[in-house]
Amino acid sequence: MDRKISVLLIVLLSVALIASFSCSSSQQMAQTTKAPPAPKAPAKHTDVDFTQSCLDCHKSETPDVVAEWESGMHGEVNIGCYICHGDGQEEYYPEPNAETCVSCHSGYVPVYPGTGVKDCFGCHDYHTLRFHPEDTGGFGDAGPQWMKSTKFASNFQHEKQEEINHASIP
Repeated sequence: MDRKISVLLIVLLSVALIASFSCSSSQQMAQTTKAPPAPKAPAKHTDVDFTQSCLDCHKSETPDVVAEWESGMHGEVNIGCYICHGDGQEEYYPEPNAETCVSCHSGYVPVYPGTGVKDCFGCHDYHTLRFHPEDTGGFGDAGPQWMKSTKFASNFQHEKQEEINHASIP
């Protein structure tokens, strides 16, 4: 009988210890995550020659943004600027919202548990976006290798090649 009580006591202490770590971890994450950006009014892009690729201007005007995009998941799989930001003429979203993300990433996690953050960008930067599938129930485990093998990636490959060709023309 003493052995059963000892085992039960060890199990209860283990559960209590795990619960205390989970609570403190969630509280700490809630305190360290940044707040989601406030919704912005529709914007108008600077009047430019829209026959040029976005990269033609942005490599010189906003090189840090281009570098972030190139090193991020979207750059790795050649997702063009207009997919998230619009074409610049009819539609322009300098800071897309979560609904824009969900148009391609339909399996999104609406709220990261324990943080209170309700938006992808409450935790993730727009261009260097990386997910942690071990923490999100598997969402975000679709890395560059998965995206390159999908119909989704092939739909945009010709646009990226056009941007590359266009940028190399003197």
